Amino acid sequence: MVLDIDGAMTSDEFFDLVASALAPRVGVSPPALLEALRVRERESSTVRAPGLAIPHVVIEGEGAFGILLARSREGIALSEGKSPVHIAFVLVGTGDERSLHLWALSAIAQVVSSADFEERWMAATTEQALRDLVLLAERRRVRDR
Repeated sequence: MVLDIDGAMTSDEFFDLVASALAPRVGVSPPALLEALRVRERESSTVRAPGLAIPHVVIEGEGAFGILLARSREGIALSEGKSPVHIAFVLVGTGDERSLHLWALSAIAQVVSSADFEERWMAATTEQALRDLVLLAERRRVRDR
């Protein structure tokens, strides 16, 4: 799922949008997911680098995992005192999907570490172009053994 957000947003506005979009895919109510995202951000900022955040939460249940990519050209004010976020990768999954969760975090780290990733992210013209930028990125692939 990809969101290309117009205008600036607060963390509450962003998490409300994410919860509404992602909750049905992972089988949890939007209010429950919204609260989990808010609590996670309050406990520890998910801003990982200037302009980049990776909010991730574990939810109740089994066999659910979802990723949402978001771009905000104007920026999302996720954490007080930190620069606005233009790139967000939101991960939501159940405890039994922990290995998938960790694999996704590793893949995201590889994708965003590309020297020109942020420039290409901001220049993408469609949601599909944003999706392709991540899915088609060169990265080391690990085979299941």
